[in-house]
Amino acid sequence: MKYIEELISDKNTPRLIPSFKQPERKLLSVFMAMLECSPNIRAEFLAQCGCRIAKTGTYQSLMEVSYKGSKYPDVRPDGLVWCRRGQTDWAAFIEAKADVGKIRTEQIQDYAQLADQVGVPVVITISNDFALKPDEPPYNIPKAKLKSRDLYHFAWADIRTFLELQRSNADLCEFELYVLDQCLEFFWEDGAGIRTYDAMPEGWPAFVEASSTALGFNSNIKGFSEIVYGWQQERRDLCSKLTHNLHRRVSLRHSAGIRADEDTRAKEDRRALSEDYLITAGFYIENEKLLLDVRADLRACKIACSMDLPLPDGKGNKALTTWLIKCLADVDADDAMLFFDWPGTKDDMQIGLAKFRDDPELVVAIRKDAPRRINISLCTHSVRRFKSRKLFIEDLEATAFRMLNLGQQVGWIL
Repeated sequence: MKYIEELISDKNTPRLIPSFKQPERKLLSVFMAMLECSPNIRAEFLAQCGCRIAKTGTYQSLMEVSYKGSKYPDVRPDGLVWCRRGQTDWAAFIEAKADVGKIRTEQIQDYAQLADQVGVPVVITISNDFALKPDEPPYNIPKAKLKSRDLYHFAWADIRTFLELQRSNADLCEFELYVLDQCLEFFWEDGAGIRTYDAMPEGWPAFVEASSTALGFNSNIKGFSEIVYGWQQERRDLCSKLTHNLHRRVSLRHSAGIRADEDTRAKEDRRALSEDYLITAGFYIENEKLLLDVRADLRACKIACSMDLPLPDGKGNKALTTWLIKCLADVDADDAMLFFDWPGTKDDMQIGLAKFRDDPELVVAIRKDAPRRINISLCTHSVRRFKSRKLFIEDLEATAFRMLNLGQQVGWIL
């Protein structure tokens, strides 16, 4: 294995407490050291890059590697990881950026040249730019320039989401959980260099404006794909923040269905935006089996977050109404809306929380049997803020967390 035999030094190992000053070096050192410490997390992460032997094989990693007699003496990958089991081996170079740093295609081409020379089959890049899928990097590089190397890209925020979800991995031992917790504590620090998604694409205000006109817009208009892609990034980023807030697994649910692949989901996202002027997301809180539904209506300039309530069994309408009044007695959300859904459609009812608390008999008088579903929703409506790329994200996330806090306040979410 030339990528090991021709190393100038094999002493620069990653550390959980790094001495690097550059944010990207610190992040990469902590992440690579965590992968060294946790075979289970390492196996799940590197499986996304085509490696199937990371858990049970011999594994090593180094930072800032260079090679003897290299044709590319100035090319020094930020990281090298490799593993071996029996006669099978796998290796990857890693290039990392943090904060506003961008991956340069010329640099990745140089990495591919070096990888071809020393026999490294994979190049991994990490930055704050999001990729729709790991094998679809957010930058263009001709396949011929990759020298048949496989290329994968991850956003730091996506890696952080991946690590948050590992908290519920039943295979992790106590030591792995401890190292994971330390790694995540650093990843969530303000100065760590990880940037969350905080603004919709540049064309967002124009799309919101167009949605309220007679002509509207369709999926062929310039900038449409960027809006869809931007929403997909925000959806993943919000999932990460919800997971971190709850310290338990929150998974994305899509209107296309739980088994839909990425292409099917993207197709449905495009249809919903071009035909209904809607962007939507579902966040499933697995412990409580609750779904937080988030949607933004471009025509109405309205953000709505809703949740079906976990109803007790065996109660009639009056008893259920009494239970709901007690649950919501101390909730500071008079602007919330309640939707009561009975079998059939004629008796369904929507009522403001303030009005419901003042006169619950309005619901009791409808039917004796209990509704099959009760949904609570919170809305934010401001045309000016909705059209703003940044303020839209701020309001959407604030509304989602307000709903989350409401669920925690009444005990539906622990």
